[in-house]
Amino acid sequence: MAVEIAWGWLRWQPHSALSRWYQRRFGSGNARARIFCSKNEAELVSIDGYYRTAEEMDANLRSRPAQCWLENRVLAIAALD
Repeated sequence: MAVEIAWGWLRWQPHSALSRWYQRRFGSGNARARIFCSKNEAELVSIDGYYRTAEEMDANLRSRPAQCWLENRVLAIAALD
């Protein structure tokens, strides 16, 4: 829950002092990144500040090989098999 609150803060309060500190400290992510896993059991997946929690992921993708990427500012997740 705390992670969701933190990401929500960065997303919905981007000009706050805390968000500016975070961007200075950690910079921005890589929008072209891809994540591959042999068994999708993640509670949170994030690329370039866009994220999905386990509750938002398709149940059919759980415990399967998968890849994640950012497409038009939406985090996409697809099975690999």
